[in-house]
Amino acid sequence: MFGDRRLFRYVLRELAGPSLLAVLAYSFLLLMNELLLIAQQALAKNLPFAMALKLLVLALPPILTLSIPMSVLLAVLIAVGRMSSDHEWTAIQAAGRGPGTMVKPLAAYGFFAAALAFGVFNYLVPTTQQRARAVKAQITLSTNLAADLRPRQWEVTGNHHIIVDEIQATDQRRLQRIVLASHEPHRLSIVFAGSGDIFPAPDRPGTLVIDLYNAIRHDFELRHVETYRISSWDFLRETIPPPPYFKQLLEPQAKIAATMPLDELWTEYRAAREGVAVADRKAATLGRERISDQILANARHVRSVVELNRRAALPLACLFFAILGAPLGLTQVRSGKGAGFSISMLIIVVYYVTFTFFEGLSIRQKFPIWLGSWMGNLILVPWIAWAYWKLRRPPRHEIGWIGRFYGFGIRLLRHVRSRLSTKTAPPLESEAPEKALADLAGTTNRFIRRTDRYVGARFLRTLSLAVLAAATLFMLFEVKDALEEVFKRQQPISLVFRYLGFILLERIPEILPLGCLAGAVVTITALTRTGELTALKANGISLRRIGLPILALAAGLSVMLFMLGNTVIPTATRNARELHDQIKGKPPATRGFPRTGNWTFGPKGERLYHYDYYDAQKDEFHALRVLTLDPTRRFILDHRFAERARYRDASGWELEGGWFIEFAADGKWATHQESYEGTYSVVLDSPDTFAPNTGRSLTRNKTEYSHVLTLAEISERITDLTERGYDVTSLRVAWHGKFAESVRPFVMVLLGLPFAFRAGRKGSLYGIGIALVLAIVYTAVFSGFNALGLESALEPVLAVWAPNVLFGLFGAYLLLYVPT
Repeated sequence: MFGDRRLFRYVLRELAGPSLLAVLAYSFLLLMNELLLIAQQALAKNLPFAMALKLLVLALPPILTLSIPMSVLLAVLIAVGRMSSDHEWTAIQAAGRGPGTMVKPLAAYGFFAAALAFGVFNYLVPTTQQRARAVKAQITLSTNLAADLRPRQWEVTGNHHIIVDEIQATDQRRLQRIVLASHEPHRLSIVFAGSGDIFPAPDRPGTLVIDLYNAIRHDFELRHVETYRISSWDFLRETIPPPPYFKQLLEPQAKIAATMPLDELWTEYRAAREGVAVADRKAATLGRERISDQILANARHVRSVVELNRRAALPLACLFFAILGAPLGLTQVRSGKGAGFSISMLIIVVYYVTFTFFEGLSIRQKFPIWLGSWMGNLILVPWIAWAYWKLRRPPRHEIGWIGRFYGFGIRLLRHVRSRLSTKTAPPLESEAPEKALADLAGTTNRFIRRTDRYVGARFLRTLSLAVLAAATLFMLFEVKDALEEVFKRQQPISLVFRYLGFILLERIPEILPLGCLAGAVVTITALTRTGELTALKANGISLRRIGLPILALAAGLSVMLFMLGNTVIPTATRNARELHDQIKGKPPATRGFPRTGNWTFGPKGERLYHYDYYDAQKDEFHALRVLTLDPTRRFILDHRFAERARYRDASGWELEGGWFIEFAADGKWATHQESYEGTYSVVLDSPDTFAPNTGRSLTRNKTEYSHVLTLAEISERITDLTERGYDVTSLRVAWHGKFAESVRPFVMVLLGLPFAFRAGRKGSLYGIGIALVLAIVYTAVFSGFNALGLESALEPVLAVWAPNVLFGLFGAYLLLYVPT
């Protein structure tokens, strides 16, 4: 009994380290995107460090609901696999103990993890979601357009568009050369001002006040030139009301089943069940088979039942994973490291795909609503039974017909190769043994080339496994959301597979550097533990020379990443965005266009264009408005409007309907106006100069330029927008990022090698931990510098290249002082 208790505690101690590492690794990978967004938001809105840290902490509990079960499986496979590879399991069997000795501590571990996940899922997640919403509302209430306004960038808030040429450094609220366009139904107001101030209204949350000096205001109905009015003001005060979502932040949010604590969810379930009964009685009284009240009540009941079962099924997966990990770790994962990752990824994919698929069927009421969430666990039951049956089956020496066929093929291949070989028989014993050894080993260069091939192949195998694990983890959550949307809209499942193919290519710049870092560190630590590194040093090969093939392969991968970033990845990203919109039920052609139309400057800022909509199929603009500006941009020289506009060729445009007004030299009154019927021709700028997105659907997120556009396209846009007076900081960051992101695999390997050489014989698990810590630090620094560049706090070239230069020099410095 005493021995059983010691074994019980020993197994639990073995699980502690891998569990902590696995939770940290999975949580970091899933939190990476949120970390980048929070860093950018913190710098853009000048958030204090405590507020940014609070946002990051509040984003963690929803991720823990997934990372805890995944970590349980990986930790069990690593710990049990290590015990098996070190023959500790053989010693336990020799002491007369069977699989139950391992199952008891693992079951206790699984119950503990399930209880922890249950508490996180049912109490911590709902609470943090409400807190996160409150914090985000607080940020939104405390920051506004007055703080976010940037020079030469159109800002849209509700029905108002505003752009300023300059913000004085001495006073961030003092604006120079302002254009304010206010849209109302069938009416438009445009104000040009020499200077002004913008600040939040003290007594009306969310409302902005703009004080304008030396202002000229144009006010008119959209299609009636006779309503055109011009007024000039020495001082004009305008107010911008808060957008609709701002008002919603001030109101208490109605909870849904997914955001309710367990006690509230149970109350919701009972109320939904009672609502179904009431709706059924009402339908029976009216003599109808089905009424709208029944549909709504039934949908509410289904959601509550599915959510209740989901809250229990996901945490209980920890117990199933822990029990399944014992036989798999003892029989399949004898190395306890790389194989543990691969098998854990396979099991996780099978579990979550099954879980998502059947839960979607339950929500659509095509499967028992209480059973769908449990199918992921139930599919593990036969797997567990088979694994324990195989573990307890007496060992047999026969290998089956597949093994015999494989052995026969290998023997036949060796026989044929020996017959075809031109080599003679081995030398007789009378010949000089030194010559025989020299012929066998070859020259020193040949030995080093063999060593390079061996180390390089080892690195590529580990890299492939790390990339596969990271890609599977990213794809897992993409497929979950995509399947839910496909089921909801009854779309073909082939959309999901096409989307995943494109999104996988889009993720390559994020996955490949992490895979290179993990591959390099794990390869070196594995060579150290097996003694191969010592043997190589004994033959006169230095540690730096051993790392050379890994660095060379990383450099090659960096070149490949640069080539992919300018060919395959931009196209894949665009296709992924289009498929994402299609899955979400959004028309791709309209994404990124404000409801009030698009305002943009023409070449050199001489004209201001506005159009409500661009019809790509007909290649025409609807409600095109062209304002010719004076050189100071303080008033309008003329104003042209057309119902429809089509660009024919360099000779001009074909306009349909509309009117034209010409103003005095100071822009304060109209000197000429006329209306048009039918079609007519005018000479304006080419549409490519003010609407470069015509005919294409590209994201406008400034953080995605480097993935969506090629290097040539970014350069073209920088030149075009610079001539028109726009701020191109984000594009310059993306241009330099094309080069800097391609170097990241090499930098990560250069940074990881010194730590791997210093790890000694602590094994691959220690190496994975080192790689994880380095990846966290590098990502945090990269995110901070990138956000500083986007906010113009640093020069783009410095913001993008600084992390690579700093970490590269640090890694090279440490590599020089590795004891070799």
